[in-house]
Amino acid sequence: MKTPPFTWYWPWEDLSDRHRVLCLRAFSEAGADAVAMTDCVLGEMLGSLSAAAKWRTLLADAGLRFRDAHATYIGSLDDPECADPALWRPMIDRYRAQLDLCAAFGVETITVHPGVPRAEEPGPAGVAAATARLLRALDAILPAAEEAKVVVCLENIFYPTCAVAVLLEAVRRFPSPWLGLCWDAGHDNLVRTGAPDGPEQTACREAAKVGLDRERNDRVLEQMLPHVATCHVHDNDGARDRHWLPGDPRGTVDWARAVPLLLSAPRLRQIQCEAVPKLENPFTPAQSVGALRKAFA
Repeated sequence: MKTPPFTWYWPWEDLSDRHRVLCLRAFSEAGADAVAMTDCVLGEMLGSLSAAAKWRTLLADAGLRFRDAHATYIGSLDDPECADPALWRPMIDRYRAQLDLCAAFGVETITVHPGVPRAEEPGPAGVAAATARLLRALDAILPAAEEAKVVVCLENIFYPTCAVAVLLEAVRRFPSPWLGLCWDAGHDNLVRTGAPDGPEQTACREAAKVGLDRERNDRVLEQMLPHVATCHVHDNDGARDRHWLPGDPRGTVDWARAVPLLLSAPRLRQIQCEAVPKLENPFTPAQSVGALRKAFA
């Protein structure tokens, strides 16, 4: 099995321009050739005509590129399940603008969080209504994705409105090469355990109430596999969405099982390390590069 190219997440929103330069250089020196176009980066470029030019320079100076993207996802304008009729058209236009930016940078996939955050979705009827809104949005977004040659990837999360059953309905209704799925290792792990701590537990319980707990059979990846075009690789303890490095000794993701499965996904374009350095969990770009390569060695 050939391993697809790697890419790395980094919290650019927390850094000054000077520190962005240093971190990009560190990724390059560690052997990376690409980083992820994060939701922060996309948001910057949507809000500023000069931001795209700045990122072109930053990447060129470091000898890096963007290979994959994460769509902006905080607020109704970022949600393809948007329930406000007045915001529906602006939401579609915002996605089209993000796809245009991805195309301009040669990005192959853009990952979308449908229905987040909406842990309080009211039962099966609410999930059905949200799914219908998602399908309507995809009908409007996918022609732009085809034009941009960017695959829109829906991500599995622990909310009922973006559970695997919802994602599979979307790809069933739109059997398009420009619609795929993003398998998130950490979210899969929380669905498996039921997330016995914090807000993730509430979301998992809401999913169970609407009959989506059948996913908790350690087969989330298997269900998604034919449609997985990208993935977010990170670890956690099954209690919270920690975004630790893959293979962290505290983590409980079963990499021995997940890695060969993931590498068999017929549509997989790239593998993103979505570990997030934090004060309580610090690591360097070089350590992120090393951990991902070790996990897939």
